[in-house]
Amino acid sequence: MNNARRGHIASVLRNDIVLVAGGIGYDGYLDSSELYDPSTGTWTMIDRMNYARCDHTVSILLDGKILVTGGRNNISDSLNSAELFDPLTKTWTLTSSMNYPRQKHRASMIRDGKILITGGINANGSLNSSEIYDPLTGKWNVFANMHDRRSSHAIASRASTGVSFVFGGYNDSAYINRVEMYDPAVIGWIHFSNLNYARIYPTATIFTTKEILVIGTSANNSDVSGAEIGDLNARTWSMASRMNQIRYAHRASMLVNGKVLVTGGLNDGINALDSTEMYDLSTGMWINVGQMIYGRYDHTTSVLTNGKVIVTGGYNSDVGILDATEIYDSITGPWKPTGSMNEARQLHTGVLLSNGKVLVSGGFNDEKGLKSAELYDPSTGVWTMTGSMNYGRYSHTVSVLPNGKVLVIGGYGGNETKLLDSCELYDPSTGNWTITSSIRYKISDHTASVLLNGNVLIAGGYTYQTGLNTSELYDPLTATWKDSGRMNSDRFHHTASVLLNGNVLVVGGSNHRNGELYNTSTGTWTSTGNLNFTLVGHTASVLNDGKVLVTGGFDGYDYLNRTELYDPSTGTWTMTGNLSTARCSHSASVLNNGKVMVTGGELDSEEINTVEIYDPVTGTWTNIDNMNGVRRQHASIVLQNGTLLVFGGVNYSGCLKSAELYVPSAEPN
Repeated sequence: MNNARRGHIASVLRNDIVLVAGGIGYDGYLDSSELYDPSTGTWTMIDRMNYARCDHTVSILLDGKILVTGGRNNISDSLNSAELFDPLTKTWTLTSSMNYPRQKHRASMIRDGKILITGGINANGSLNSSEIYDPLTGKWNVFANMHDRRSSHAIASRASTGVSFVFGGYNDSAYINRVEMYDPAVIGWIHFSNLNYARIYPTATIFTTKEILVIGTSANNSDVSGAEIGDLNARTWSMASRMNQIRYAHRASMLVNGKVLVTGGLNDGINALDSTEMYDLSTGMWINVGQMIYGRYDHTTSVLTNGKVIVTGGYNSDVGILDATEIYDSITGPWKPTGSMNEARQLHTGVLLSNGKVLVSGGFNDEKGLKSAELYDPSTGVWTMTGSMNYGRYSHTVSVLPNGKVLVIGGYGGNETKLLDSCELYDPSTGNWTITSSIRYKISDHTASVLLNGNVLIAGGYTYQTGLNTSELYDPLTATWKDSGRMNSDRFHHTASVLLNGNVLVVGGSNHRNGELYNTSTGTWTSTGNLNFTLVGHTASVLNDGKVLVTGGFDGYDYLNRTELYDPSTGTWTMTGNLSTARCSHSASVLNNGKVMVTGGELDSEEINTVEIYDPVTGTWTNIDNMNGVRRQHASIVLQNGTLLVFGGVNYSGCLKSAELYVPSAEPN
């Protein structure tokens, strides 16, 4: 924008041009207004309002004109003036003033195109008065008082009936949970059932299904992420699923697909949020849909007819008042949000079951290993809880056995001093976990590989301040473990890959650059060619031609963008194309077309969301659209339909429950 501003208004005109007016800038209260043209991506200054103002309201009239009311400026604590913007002449003219000066009030359209103004605050305190503007006469008429004085509340209307609802707010001494209803057929305000929580600065959205979503803000003097759903017919409220992020002073927008997009806000009274999330009434779930470039509150959001959302201005404690504009496109792009897990987790495991569902187990959150497990159903995009493990654990391994059961091995338990030797089996037919025989050592950060004969080989691992060179074999038929020789090097944080000939390649870990091969016929370990670099936090992927691609990692000093190829026929490593972005603690997945996708990870101690695809034919990497959110120590799985599911991990805000999908149809050729 031409002016940085917060506390302003934004409105989409009939030609899809966005009008922004007023607010507070670096020079004080603003009377300036400007237009944004989505077709050119440019802002143009236009006629000024007659009064500078912020915390005012905006309403679109039936004739296309824009009505702005009240607010405050440096001359008056609260304004009663109102003005009209004409999109044809791009000019502002005064209309009759309201009966009461007010700011932090709310406006909505009711029957016959009239505008209802409710509450607010002025020098006398919070208001319970309401008044109605008639565009045909340009006059204001006082309407009956609400039962509660309130400001900083929410309002929502049903255009088909002209009924309006006001929710929550502040009455000079307390937050309010009372909901009141304006019905054109009734003189006066009708009490609707109370919200479960008193709220200030809430947002309210009415669905076409006669339900209302009220979200965010402070309740009973504490921040809440709980959302509430109101039934307009039954006049009842029920708690909906919690948002992924506590927030207030955010913005909520009804998208063209019927979902609700929530952007920014505050959660600690200081730091503005850059996170966004979306609510789907059909599933009752919140899903993260990426991060804005700037954290912001006191901003505006406007939905265009093409489904895009324009975010303007606001405030960020690091940057100050913002002039930045951002655009969210809910339709295009290869990354799509999907349902979030029920529990946030990092250092977890995920496997694809034979029925096409994804099982995630354990992980780290809240300073402990998690017992819980969840199932993701690609057909619905929903996660559901399944049976819990007997032991909480993270940094463990998971393997799908030939009989369809899932074997979980070792890991950390309640904290970093409690290593596990326990193993468990998950039965998808019952959803239950049972204990099976334990391994010899209590370990974490090991590898587990399902061999061609169905046995499971574990190698290395960490045990009480040292790495191991041991290996063991699990026989699913007897449910027993036996020793299977020792590697030449102690190692943990390494990778293990089952080659096309059935042998297992182990590389890296614990700052090793040497590789080793496990021969399944002889049960012995032998050294093979060395990597060009020592590394941990890397990935290893078996390509369709049998070669192994190792990507990224950390060599003890630097994050690596180097990638190497191992040729089993020669036992040698060769350098291949470099990643555009160095990274470790990322994930790598072989797509159905044989290409390898690398997602997220860590660079310079910060999480990243960049994505690259490796083409084995050309030996080159191609950047594609970033994920919606930054993450490391996450999991990724290619689903049966070829879509890639990325879930969990950690970023600057803590452990994540969010998940997103990569749709290969948008992949570059």
